[in-house]
Amino acid sequence: MLFGFQFNGMFQEAFVDLHVALRLIACAGLVMIMIAIGLLIAPSMQHRIVERGEDSDRILSATTTLAALALFPLAMALGLDIFMAIERTFGVGAGVGVGASFFILAIRLLARLGPSVRFAIRSLWLRKPYATSSIYE
Repeated sequence: MLFGFQFNGMFQEAFVDLHVALRLIACAGLVMIMIAIGLLIAPSMQHRIVERGEDSDRILSATTTLAALALFPLAMALGLDIFMAIERTFGVGAGVGVGASFFILAIRLLARLGPSVRFAIRSLWLRKPYATSSIYE
């Protein structure tokens, strides 16, 4: 959904009125969203193609790692979007302050939650027996 809003913003009439630097920031935010989506989609392709639909420790580890990595560009994109929204209303100084504050807060929270989230996912995975039937059998 955020990807659609990001794309939609570039096709609005007011986008042409933005300063070139702000248009580049909007494009950078879109690229960050695309990177995050790519990192979130990659494990599903590995699961179907490489692992042939089977569950494995490798695919669990890859999924956890790539999902955690996707949070960084997502936080960066949201920080850029917040900067643009605040900058239009309150000026560049306020935009930089609020956008950077959001990004720093998000990264600090992600750094704190990272080990807890990975532990929770692994404990749920190891506790629950899964059938390992394959669609290729």
